[in-house]
Amino acid sequence: MKILTISRHFPNAILHEVWARDPQVWHSLLAEQGLSRRILNEPRSRIPMDKYIALYRRGSAYLRDEAFGFLVHPLKPGTFAIACEYAANASDIGGALERLCHFYGIVTEDLALTLHRDGDSNASVAVRLKDARLDRFHFITELFLCIAYRLMCWMADQAIPLDRVMLSHTPPRHAAEYIFFFPCPSRFGIDGPSRLEFDARFLRLPVLKSGNDLRAFAERMPEDLLSSTIANDSFSNQVYLTLQTGSDDRTLGFAEVARELALSEQTLRRRLRAEASSFQTIKDDLRRDKAIFLLSTGAHTIADIAERLAFSSPAAFSRAFKKWTGLPPREYQGQASDQALLRGGVAPPS
Repeated sequence: MKILTISRHFPNAILHEVWARDPQVWHSLLAEQGLSRRILNEPRSRIPMDKYIALYRRGSAYLRDEAFGFLVHPLKPGTFAIACEYAANASDIGGALERLCHFYGIVTEDLALTLHRDGDSNASVAVRLKDARLDRFHFITELFLCIAYRLMCWMADQAIPLDRVMLSHTPPRHAAEYIFFFPCPSRFGIDGPSRLEFDARFLRLPVLKSGNDLRAFAERMPEDLLSSTIANDSFSNQVYLTLQTGSDDRTLGFAEVARELALSEQTLRRRLRAEASSFQTIKDDLRRDKAIFLLSTGAHTIADIAERLAFSSPAAFSRAFKKWTGLPPREYQGQASDQALLRGGVAPPS
């Protein structure tokens, strides 16, 4: 089952312009997913990935803007799909990225994507915004860097290693999420545009997808961009996915996970440390994500979930859950349908 969760930063970003236009619509979109305003306002909270994907699609459709109001002018629905078809006509990954950059340069002056080659060794894809002040959540910058990277990997049908992601903004609260989008070191506060850096030899890889394949990829937006099975070879992600194969009542140990990944324990520990992660942190993240997923289905009581996740009591589970998310478990059990919220008159999302 898919139990991944995502920081509340992301739904807040995509629904920001929805709130500005009509708070009632904002409340309705949350209510459809069984989410409350408190969940989006609590800095530590997270939501199930499937609910975020639904909000992404509904928010974009309501705004009729694939940029969610973060550019000077909207990107009309279907823009990304056409960009993918255009990119697919290239013979190699470098040509596909050039086509992607060229396409967006034609359809908007608000966003510039550029592919830079430094001889035969280094390459980068950069994002520059006409008015960066509009991208208050850094959402467009993150989105288009993610699009460029995931498209590269998907078209080449392999995980392309990144050297680093360079970001012009300061580290945001959700910086810990970056390793799951970009499996490489992140550097913040750089001069110049935000960019991905990688070995230029990968630009010569052939495009293995057809226009129809890429059209289908675009229609699934943003699911494939967020999928942990595409392009992400970070060790944090590999450990998470390996742990996910275990049962609720028996979590795999560190030695077992290392064997599954064909690594020594020392090597795996070192590589997780390089990603600013640890085995215990990932285990806690998985337990948290399972709890959020089970609560959001509405099919389990708090006592059931506490027992399933091997907590000593419902009270112990509730304490751990509040430590993880800043909210009690009941907040994830459909509280967004509260009619007081739907009447509006509440503070906007933070």
